[in-house]
Amino acid sequence: MERSVGIGGRRWLIQGNDSDSYIAKLTDPFEPQLVSMLAVLCDSGAQVLDIGANIGCTALALSQIVSDGKVVAFEPVPRTFANLSKNVGMISNVAIHNFALGKQTGTLPMQGSEGDSAGAFVANQFHIANTGYFQVDVPVRTLDEAFPSLGLDRIDFIKIDVEGFELDVFEGGRETLQRFKPRVVLEMNHFCLNMFRRITYPEFRERLLSIFPYVYAVDGTRYLDLTAEDDAYVVGYEHTLQFRFPNLVAGFDRTDLIARLSTLDRASYVLAEAHRVAADFDAYRAAAEAESNQLRSQLASHDAERDSLEIQVASGAKRIDELEREKHALLASSSWRVTAPLRWLKLKAMGQ
Repeated sequence: MERSVGIGGRRWLIQGNDSDSYIAKLTDPFEPQLVSMLAVLCDSGAQVLDIGANIGCTALALSQIVSDGKVVAFEPVPRTFANLSKNVGMISNVAIHNFALGKQTGTLPMQGSEGDSAGAFVANQFHIANTGYFQVDVPVRTLDEAFPSLGLDRIDFIKIDVEGFELDVFEGGRETLQRFKPRVVLEMNHFCLNMFRRITYPEFRERLLSIFPYVYAVDGTRYLDLTAEDDAYVVGYEHTLQFRFPNLVAGFDRTDLIARLSTLDRASYVLAEAHRVAADFDAYRAAAEAESNQLRSQLASHDAERDSLEIQVASGAKRIDELEREKHALLASSSWRVTAPLRWLKLKAMGQ
């Protein structure tokens, strides 16, 4: 299965398995609020990690944002990694790795839906006994151990979406995070935290703030400070009951984070305009291609008519040549010569 999707103001042909409902469910343009966040928190020339890259949509967005920087993407599920490779394998500033990041090295079981590449989760604390779900053991490395082999000299930004496993990844990369102090965009999903990791919202907040001194919950262009108890209450209430604030922004420089988050509305507008222009261009191109195809069809029709006339002319010329040859053959024949006096007398009788 493949589908054209707008990502970051460009059209991309996204490939996946024939039965993959995730591709069918992709928004077009792809998750504009998330992409707006990536655009304001990640800079051109940045070196970034995409942890939980899935089939590559966020990696494609980041590859455009960092320009001459570099994106290192991680996807542990082999079947999903195969499609990630198809979608970003030819992008020069994206490198991909087929292993998970976690708190310690080893292997872990993962489960996911047979018909949906999204939502695969680490299944060492919860298991679905359903034939519609696959299970696969995946290799796990810590960020601290893996970083020297990634081809980066720093980490400026991290996007992470690993179905509740985010804390394990951060706790396996404490030294690297403290060393480079990147800005981070992460998913917050209370269902995944509770079901797959047995972690409540208060515990999640407490452990996250032990790693990052500043964390903001984002809902559209609205953002609240998770270090403040009153804001944390609002976020917990609205997220749990209404699934608001699905994304968090974490980092080490409060002034920088607030300055960037304050531009979310402008970034959303610019991105929407980019997609509008891209859509207008696609419509113009489609109309131009339709007109071009019509002209080609007309030209083909004229060519066919011309070919038919040329065949008729060639056939007529051939018949003339045949008649000329017959005439010369007749004139050269003995019967023609013998009957010449008779023809002369006939002409005389007719007064010619």
